[in-house]
Amino acid sequence: MEAQSDLLLEEEDTVEEDSDCNDSNDPDYVPLFRVCKGRSLNTGFILEECPSVTMEDTVHDTGDDTDQDDHEEDLSVLEQEQETQHLPQKKQRRQPNRSEITVEVEEDIIGKPASIAYHDCLRQLCEFVALPIDSCNGKDPITQKQCQAKGPFEINIKSRVTAAVIEWVSHVLVAHVISFLIQNIIIVLYYFTYYIFSMCFLLPLFQLCPQGHIVWRWSSQPTLKFGSQLGDFLMATNILLTGNNYTKVKMLFNFMNMGMINERYFAGIQDNYCVDTIKAFWNARRAKVIANVKTLGPTVALGDGRMDSPGFCAQYCTYTAMDNATRQIINVVNVDKRETSRKSTNMEKVAFIETLDTLKQDLDVIEFCTDAHSQISALFNKNKGLYKDSGVKHTLDMWHGAKNLGKKIHAAGLQKGCSLLLVWKKDICNHFWYCCKAANTVEDFWDMWTGLLHHVTGEHQWGLGGCYHGPLEENGNKELIPKGSTAHRKITELIMDERWSKTIPKYLTFRSTGALECFHAHLLMYASKRIAFVPPVYAARTLLAALDYNEHCSRPYYVKADGKYSYHKMYNKKSGGFCLYIKKVKKSYEYIKDRQCAILRCKLDQLAAGRGMPRKRAMRPDDPRRLGTLSGVPAPSTEQILETQRSRGRGEPLPQK
Repeated sequence: MEAQSDLLLEEEDTVEEDSDCNDSNDPDYVPLFRVCKGRSLNTGFILEECPSVTMEDTVHDTGDDTDQDDHEEDLSVLEQEQETQHLPQKKQRRQPNRSEITVEVEEDIIGKPASIAYHDCLRQLCEFVALPIDSCNGKDPITQKQCQAKGPFEINIKSRVTAAVIEWVSHVLVAHVISFLIQNIIIVLYYFTYYIFSMCFLLPLFQLCPQGHIVWRWSSQPTLKFGSQLGDFLMATNILLTGNNYTKVKMLFNFMNMGMINERYFAGIQDNYCVDTIKAFWNARRAKVIANVKTLGPTVALGDGRMDSPGFCAQYCTYTAMDNATRQIINVVNVDKRETSRKSTNMEKVAFIETLDTLKQDLDVIEFCTDAHSQISALFNKNKGLYKDSGVKHTLDMWHGAKNLGKKIHAAGLQKGCSLLLVWKKDICNHFWYCCKAANTVEDFWDMWTGLLHHVTGEHQWGLGGCYHGPLEENGNKELIPKGSTAHRKITELIMDERWSKTIPKYLTFRSTGALECFHAHLLMYASKRIAFVPPVYAARTLLAALDYNEHCSRPYYVKADGKYSYHKMYNKKSGGFCLYIKKVKKSYEYIKDRQCAILRCKLDQLAAGRGMPRKRAMRPDDPRRLGTLSGVPAPSTEQILETQRSRGRGEPLPQK
């Protein structure tokens, strides 16, 4: 039963002045929960013992009502209703809720404010609180006699996971214990014999003390069926929804000396209630995005993969597809290393195939832009590619193309006699951007691109054409590359490379997947590369990141009080200069409340069916863990490893105990 915190205000009386109502005559009447300010309640204060005040004892500052005209009592019903509409309504007293606060629907708890309460502060509050009962109503488990122990009661405050539980307990006095033992010697001997084989027989013995009952119990959180606390459930839920990590949150709670849910309970809530709910919500939101993209006509998709760790030790690959027109994510695919015969280098290819097959069922995809991944490019080979007859045009990202070109120029500039290429690297990459943007055909591109070989030597007009730029300064500060020099021959080899020239048509659409790079950086908020997650949880976290991105990618720019945009400077280490970006309005996360309600609804429905959270849950049919361990090799016993393993450097065996 939960103590009530509603203050009793004298001006909130709903009983009419001429009423003879007396709640104390009601057999179910319980005195209200009172909070007194200014002093502690050293003695019990019983409302029923106060003298009642009748109408004859009241003092009014108005005249006698007997001189009023009789016609005022004959007002018609219509006049009374009209008069009532213009009079202020008297406040209705909130009836005290003497039962525990229950949660039957999601709105009973989602969005309610919560605070951190220290035990000393709660104890101070309890000293000013009068219980709705003045004596213990517990019964002796043997004699069935009512205790009737009087206050003041001892206040015990303890933590139950993340909740605070307050108990008012009657004092356990030694005299009472001795008196009880003497009066119930036969019962004591019986219990002593019964618990003689138990090391803790005194515990049930002292529970017989009539002065040791828990008079009142209050909890800072609503308690669900089977004893689970709602605050603990929402704590585990929101750790996932916010993209936080359980270990760090637990460390935070430990540093603040607060209770925290254990890791097994947290993992159970994620797996049983959160993962499937998040996936269902993503499918619903994705369907709306797909319907919106369909109205825009044929789709140009952008795609890129992201590994959960660098190198060849990645476990997951997240392949994301984005609509080029709306810049919204239209598909997310997660591939586990075990699904590609434990070869992490094949994960992006498999993820791309699944992505394109899914999008072709939902949209009219006419173009798909990716980075220069050789395995993906091979899928569109005109002779033997998987998608050679799909009708989808494969294009390449401009940013990745310019970056790869810059890497080649930098590597060539480190060779002997080619240092001038490092001076011209930025200009050559900028010229590549310009040619891809300005050229309409492959012939136009090569006409502008090969002019670079003349420009770097200082020649701007030649027999078959000339540069497209305007007049230049006579004394430029950039050293020219002599024609026929080692550097000039090297740059000619690079820009006329046969294999690279075959990819030029894929750059002329001038597409960029830079927005996906921003999403991959945002993905670190929900799925850090430093933390390992099981496949279902990792997939749920990537979907949360996609939901977050889609909900907030179209935010307007933040406008200051003077009506101007708020600019922020950012230093670019590679270019060695500063750039500006405009601040956007803060994220609202309005959809999170719907996710909280849906997850809690799963829990409430399960409890309504009489089922609690299962201790173990079978793996889902598509769980990659069904394919075995990541290594694919059975692990030897610990004893076998101890015999062979030696510490690095010292060559000593591991300590054994």
